[in-house]
Amino acid sequence: VVDFLEDSLYKDKISFAFLSAPMLQIATKSFSSQEIDSCLKTSDKENKKYCPGQGDFNAQTRQSDPRHEKYAKFRYTLNFDINHPELIANGASLGWFKAAVKITKKIMLDENLSKIKIPIVLSQHGQDEVVLPYNQNIFASKVKNCELYKIADAIHCPRYMHDDISSRYFRKIIEFFDSH
Repeated sequence: VVDFLEDSLYKDKISFAFLSAPMLQIATKSFSSQEIDSCLKTSDKENKKYCPGQGDFNAQTRQSDPRHEKYAKFRYTLNFDINHPELIANGASLGWFKAAVKITKKIMLDENLSKIKIPIVLSQHGQDEVVLPYNQNIFASKVKNCELYKIADAIHCPRYMHDDISSRYFRKIIEFFDSH
């Protein structure tokens, strides 16, 4: 991210950013510390294997997710995914996990955070089960023009939630874009 924002090709093209639940600290509560260490030490040949607890898209597992009953947008998304298999995202691979940990360490260095000058809104979601808030809070406090926008009752993807939450989320995005 820092390299991208600093790159002379893009430096004058990116003037602001809205970060929705950026993965600055992955929630790994289902992993033991030994599993995390093991994932980080795997060889590059194993990068396409899934992390523990991850796997291919499974419509039956998704249908049994209680959130699908609670939010019509989840049901809509599930049906959309089933009808558009080319767009389906599977679980996290070992390669993705290792790359995420590596880039997060780089991003979170004070010397890199201080280089980010553009206005940023970082949207943080209180019910997020994918990302932990700790590094997001540090990022927001150390990046000069970063506003931390908290939605206490939102999950990782608030756009899928009921209109009260998703409309607040989209309204913030539109207001931010309109002001820049």
